[in-house]
Parts: sequence; structure tokens; C-alpha cells
Amino acid sequence: MHLVVPTKYTLHRHLTACGTDNAMISQLKQHLLAQLDRYFNVSDIHTTATLLDPRLKNKQELMSAELRNASITTLRKMLENHIRTSTESSSQPDEPAAKRVKLCDEADANNGGFFGELFDRQQASDADELDSYMSNQGKLLFEIVSS
Repeated sequence: MHLVVPTKYTLHRHLTACGTDNAMISQLKQHLLAQLDRYFNVSDIHTTATLLDPRLKNKQELMSAELRNASITTLRKMLENHIRTSTESSSQPDEPAAKRVKLCDEADANNGGFFGELFDRQQASDADELDSYMSNQGKLLFEIVSS
């Protein structure tokens, strides 16, 4: 789910005509770009999944500010529903999700694969990311519960 938005972004970038294209290639790219915009639909769940991927969440070029804000709203609603249903359900802890096979090989991404620079390593360490997440999680839960 998290790869839908970067896939459309990458295809859009490759189908944009450049100055070195001849007239036929430029016309073909224009036609394919119109078909991409017409048939490649991206929903809130796709943009939300993209925001949840640590490698993609800070890539501002992937989506407009309006789409990003709508995704954040969707994520908050999903979190509210999860909190509501988890407090209403039994107190037994959920089973952890099974590990899934990686969809994108990091070595391929770092060598300029299809997603290229979109999956560059983050500057912040995992420990910094976790500390930030833990400090912000309480604030987010407080905002959701109090609103």
C-alpha cells in the first residue's frame, strides 16, 4: 500500500517530456501521462500508508500539502477508531503481526533502482526516531481524546 504513491510519482516524473525528447517521444509521453492521471487512482489509504513509511514520510514532493493534510486527518480517524474499539474490546493483548517479505530491496533502491532517491537513508538515527515517536505519541493521544 505504501508504494502506490511513490510509484505514481516516479512514473509521472519519467513520463514528463524533457528538452532532449523528439516530437514523437514527447507526444507518446504526453499521451501516457494523460492515461496515468486518468486510470491510476490514489486513495486516502494509499497516501496514509505512504506517510506511515519512515523512508517516505518527509518526502514533500510525493503529494500536495492538501493531500498530506487529508491523509493526516484519515490517520487520526483511524487511530480514534482503534482506540475506541480497543477500549471496548476485551483486555487480551492482540497477537503481533507476522513479519512480511520486503517489497523493495534496499540495495536496489540505493543503487538508483525504480524508486531511486525516494528511499535514501534517513539522516536521523533509529534511536532518535523512536525517542521522537514516544514523546509525540502521548501528545497525539491526548489531542485525540480531548477533542
